[in-house]
Amino acid sequence: MIDICIDGARVVMERWRQFLLSPVGVYLYSLLTGSIGIVILMFFLSKVLSSGALLLLWPGIIAFNCASTGYGMINRLRSFPKANIALVSIAVLLTIVGIVSVVVLFPWESLFDWVRCVSGIVAAVGGTFFGSWIAAKKYALNLNITDGD
Repeated sequence: MIDICIDGARVVMERWRQFLLSPVGVYLYSLLTGSIGIVILMFFLSKVLSSGALLLLWPGIIAFNCASTGYGMINRLRSFPKANIALVSIAVLLTIVGIVSVVVLFPWESLFDWVRCVSGIVAAVGGTFFGSWIAAKKYALNLNITDGD
């Protein structure tokens, strides 16, 4: 009986691993980790900084998490199908997560502050493409190092 449970768990874990290595799995994993990073940083910094200071740092928080998300996505799956569309959609979704976290942490702030939305989108798109560019350069550098030996 225990062998059946162990084999079943092994099959489930193998299917889960295969899903996480697929393009959809990599996309969702990157989106989830970026969202959690934004929420954790926003919550922590809201306890340490004033609301005005946090709102000034908000595009930087979004850009940092988007850069790590873009890097992670391209690093895990180098030949990501339609990578530009995926990177822009991650940037938009992570900006929405950031906007919602600002509204939850500071309910007196308006939901649709256009300056905040535009600065968040610009920082997010720039961050995701910068992170993916670094991942591509790292991969090319590793290819050059292994080819030189």
